[in-house]
Amino acid sequence: MSGPAQRYVYTALDQLKAGTVANVFGVVSFFKLPYRSKGTDFCSVITIVDQSNVKLKCTFFSGNQDGLPSIYKIGDIVRFHRIKIQKFNNEFQGISSSGFSALVFEGTVGAPLIPRTSSKSYSFTAEDQKTVETLRNCQLGLQGFSSSRRNLSDVQPGQYFDLLCQLIGKAEIDKSSYLLKVWDGTKFGSLPWKVYVEDEALEVDRDSISRLQNFTIDVLVYDNHVELAKSIK
Repeated sequence: MSGPAQRYVYTALDQLKAGTVANVFGVVSFFKLPYRSKGTDFCSVITIVDQSNVKLKCTFFSGNQDGLPSIYKIGDIVRFHRIKIQKFNNEFQGISSSGFSALVFEGTVGAPLIPRTSSKSYSFTAEDQKTVETLRNCQLGLQGFSSSRRNLSDVQPGQYFDLLCQLIGKAEIDKSSYLLKVWDGTKFGSLPWKVYVEDEALEVDRDSISRLQNFTIDVLVYDNHVELAKSIK
């Protein structure tokens, strides 16, 4: 439920300064699902980009997983209030500070403006609505960014995209990475990158992999996504 409209000032990502606390909007270009850190907290890593085409990597910690931004997919629109900006390795990063809150919206043009949030009350003004709609419309023009589904034959280097595909083979690379060999019925435009794996480690339909070896691509899955990748048949 929306609370009383309080006016917030938002900073474009190319105008951020180290040591400040800022409010920002952005499009999710990368994220890792919440995972338990070395301590007792859960951690979430999210990279966002805005109309300035500048990216900001954000790392948030919370004792409750529900207290972290609820990101479903690349292309989601986020509004972060009260993130602390710091500089690390000559790049700006955002971390949660006292009073941090987040709203997450579906990034599809025309989708309902229903935020995902753990906040019991929040403000959401007509100006905020306009910003979300603007980001929805402009995200395809942002560098290296695409929220739409692609065929492998249409993919360009550096793109983010959704892929509907068939699993041909899989293998454990190590404890924190897992290999999926997939194809979608089309052929990748350039020579695909391949992961070396011993034949005996590859769980695969031998007839299919032999017939489709020039059509499959290798997808590496990391960290907290590994268990889900293992379960795919």
